[in-house]
Amino acid sequence: MSYITAASFLPDYLVIRLTNNLTAFANPDDIEGFTTQTIGYFFHEWVHYLHNVSTLHGITAFENAVAIWSDFRHSCSVGTYSTGLANLSSDLTQDIAQRLAFWRASRLSSKSKFPNWALSELKLISVEGELRRLLGSEYDVTKLRCDVAPSEQIDEVASVLIGSHEIIEGVAWMLEDRLNTALGKISPAPRVSPYQLVRNIFRLKYPFLTDEEIIVCMLCSLQDSDPPATLLMIFELIESLHSKGASLIDELRARAVKTLSGNEPFATEVLRRIEARFPVDEPMAKAVKSVVNTMSRNLKRRLQDPFFELAIVDAVSRNLQVMDDSIREYGACCVIQQRSGDPDDVCRDLMFDFVRSDERDERLEFGWRKMHAAFNFMQIHIREHSFLPTSALPGCPCPFYTTCNLSLRVEKPSVCSQTPWKWSETEDVRETMCWYAAATFASSRGEQ
Repeated sequence: MSYITAASFLPDYLVIRLTNNLTAFANPDDIEGFTTQTIGYFFHEWVHYLHNVSTLHGITAFENAVAIWSDFRHSCSVGTYSTGLANLSSDLTQDIAQRLAFWRASRLSSKSKFPNWALSELKLISVEGELRRLLGSEYDVTKLRCDVAPSEQIDEVASVLIGSHEIIEGVAWMLEDRLNTALGKISPAPRVSPYQLVRNIFRLKYPFLTDEEIIVCMLCSLQDSDPPATLLMIFELIESLHSKGASLIDELRARAVKTLSGNEPFATEVLRRIEARFPVDEPMAKAVKSVVNTMSRNLKRRLQDPFFELAIVDAVSRNLQVMDDSIREYGACCVIQQRSGDPDDVCRDLMFDFVRSDERDERLEFGWRKMHAAFNFMQIHIREHSFLPTSALPGCPCPFYTTCNLSLRVEKPSVCSQTPWKWSETEDVRETMCWYAAATFASSRGEQ
């Protein structure tokens, strides 16, 4: 059975996309919702959202994304588009390069290949932390270099790299599998990279570990801004704990609480810095502050139960409706439901928020979309450690192209599918209608 990609999560945008393989919201007149067969796919992506708004790694990565966007605005003059790095100071250029290096380390795959052998035929030779200095700074990020070889052919060594991305994907998949198993469903086998890399390394070294213990190891690592470094510390701790007959889960729970408690002042400062970048009372600022409030609440919950994902899985497995309760308690983001058909069809896809009709806040909703579009506009400019000028961009569609029914989208789809930022030149559009126009104007320092 193969692993079908039915959903995906856009981390800095805080958006879940459901493909037309998963039709939970495809019919707005008769919403199917999630069944025993489909809940695992959605749960996997919601866990990614949860880890963005409830872990130290998540909040530092989000702050970095906000800071990159703030730096990007300096490449744009009021009312114009980005000129790349042409008119920026050397200090700002260096800051951009450092932040983009951290963004790549915290968000992107290491693209490692695991040997195509059964685990029983492999041997783990070594696991070492590899420090990587962020360009032009005194800060390092960690990758784990794991050397693996066939048991009988020690000279055929494969080096597997594990970074934050592999930990994030690995724990989300194992939690998805835990939920599916509790529901009596067999999970499709995912690609080894990135989903099974961490689990495989732990199983090669410590075959006595349970899946729950491996999950807890990864969850514990995410309570730090450099998860691979913490995971290496945990990896080296296991043998001594096992020899003493001590509980790994109890030990890691105590360590996680201590780490979270010790980092409370730092986390509070990170959240303060995020809010400080949005001094003007406007929709995007409201959306960002809403994210900050969710982060603050969830970090407090972590102090009470640092591995609360396990309790969520157990509760949802007993009653799928508890998923709604978990979303309300811990937060949720926008969901875009892809449907079959031509992507040029108006409103081929649908967009949903997990908000009751009596709780809707149109200004906040506008802010969510504006934030999504602002990060999109910034990210399409990223090339290596710098920004392209807007004039050098290839055609890039608006992220809402398949969900929008504004008259602009209906009458001039070529603009929306190629250069949606050009709508920012029309004042009445950016102020009252088009999310992308408002975001482009804000990115060009037209606000705040």
